[in-house]
Amino acid sequence: MGPRLLIVNFTFQLPHKKRRARGLDRAAAIGTMGQMKQYHEMRGLEHVYFEDSFVTKIVEELSQLTFVLEAVLTNSHPEYASPRINEQYCYHPARLEFPNVRRLTWESQNFREFTDAAGDTDYGNIDVFYESSGLYYLEGDWGRVQVESDPPIFRLMKPGGV
Repeated sequence: MGPRLLIVNFTFQLPHKKRRARGLDRAAAIGTMGQMKQYHEMRGLEHVYFEDSFVTKIVEELSQLTFVLEAVLTNSHPEYASPRINEQYCYHPARLEFPNVRRLTWESQNFREFTDAAGDTDYGNIDVFYESSGLYYLEGDWGRVQVESDPPIFRLMKPGGV
């Protein structure tokens, strides 16, 4: 069984204000309005761990939103291989596609690049990813987006491919 994301509603009491932890208030609120499905419960995504996958590009087209990734494959994925030396996970180039987009709402965008010791750049991870009432919610250092589309498709790419 793959990793599970636990959504907990934290409220911090500040003088004369209430604040909620990033992303968790939205997940908790949506969860009460409709059935919330975490990404690992979605067909085709059950053997991927997005919280440690790296977003290398986001492509917004007229009818499709695509996240290009260095995706973490869990050991139950058919293409899983032992991690390379000095890596914690099995990373594989991949695309997370949202086809036939009917509505796309960016609540925030931040395309600040992060650079690792090898000089590779990325935009962070997908920290929050769930579906509720036909909408997909994703959040990470790159921003926060709501997508109404057909179910997402996860495609592995050839190393070095686009």
